[in-house]
Amino acid sequence: MLNALDEEISVALVKDMHLAAKHDMQLFIALLPFIFNNFPQEVRGNVPMARLIVSSIDPGQLNKIISLVMLDEVEIFDEETISDILADSLKWESFEQMFLWQLIGAHELSSESVVPVIHKINWKDDAEAATALMLRLKKEKPTIDVLKHLYSRYTSHNQQAKETPEDVDDQLCTSLLYYWSITCASQLAEMTKRLINGTSNSSKASQSKSTSQFHCRNPTLTEILRHLDKLRLNVDYKNDSFFSQDAITDGLKFAHTHIYKSQKEDFQDLFGLINVGSPSSPQSKRLSNRHQSNASSPSSTGSASTARTKRNKRESSIDISTDSESNDDHGNRTGSSKSSSSAPKKKARRTAGRVTPTTSKRKRKRVSNEKTESTTSEESDSSN
Repeated sequence: MLNALDEEISVALVKDMHLAAKHDMQLFIALLPFIFNNFPQEVRGNVPMARLIVSSIDPGQLNKIISLVMLDEVEIFDEETISDILADSLKWESFEQMFLWQLIGAHELSSESVVPVIHKINWKDDAEAATALMLRLKKEKPTIDVLKHLYSRYTSHNQQAKETPEDVDDQLCTSLLYYWSITCASQLAEMTKRLINGTSNSSKASQSKSTSQFHCRNPTLTEILRHLDKLRLNVDYKNDSFFSQDAITDGLKFAHTHIYKSQKEDFQDLFGLINVGSPSSPQSKRLSNRHQSNASSPSSTGSASTARTKRNKRESSIDISTDSESNDDHGNRTGSSKSSSSAPKKKARRTAGRVTPTTSKRKRKRVSNEKTESTTSEESDSSN
């Protein structure tokens, strides 16, 4: 099969398989298990071989190869070399990329092995890879390694501090974070908190040294906050179950303490969710209004209590006046002499309480009645 002994085996295999695909596709499909099982080091991770496969087959032949993979008759990709193939596939034709991702889906590859390509995907130009990656990660729960790739993906492709209009439309990471914030909010919040707290332990030198190895790269605090701020714009606060988590609240408080002062203004709306920044966000306004209403409740309760106390005092003063009147009427029935002698004492008791104008009129009327009765009794005695 090898047409030149002085060529590398990997190059010679690609040339021979190209001839087979050109003349007989059934032979090409039949040779795949033989090639990949006998020369795994030469063909797995071989970018020209991978592109030759996806560019030569049609949907029916793709179905045949996928069935061979699921029957364990052939293994085309492995986790160690798949990232190189994915990075190069961004330059392929659309149908070639779609066939490639379907073949990858037939293999038992972890998400950590395919997610590094996220750093090379352009949202506008690489729609095929972006769509396939989102649909693949959507089926799984987030892990620390996957979140490292998502949060460390620059929101700006030119790695500048400010986002471009193109970056605002980039929803690759935001779509995944939003989906996970609904399906597994607590798990996402805990992992995000761990990554935020871990930023204080990683120096700039160690981060710049690990940029060539995506699986080891840790996101910076600014990168995490940028993605969280974009997620904030898509969250429905009425049904929010992510930013209300204690873990994400603690993480944002930690970030607010450790971020540069010059950058706090860029994320003031995000920090407003935990009421430590500018209260310009809708949720912080609701929280402040809630605190104000709670603060005003005790004062209104105190005012009502004071009003009830004053009302009780007025009622007690009226009761005292009523008791004084009943005692006066009883004194009038017992005799005029006792009424006259007890008048100063009654007056003293009435002055001890609160005397209303109506009580004073009744007092003067009773005194005049007492005088009339006294005069009448004296005239009757003198006539006797």
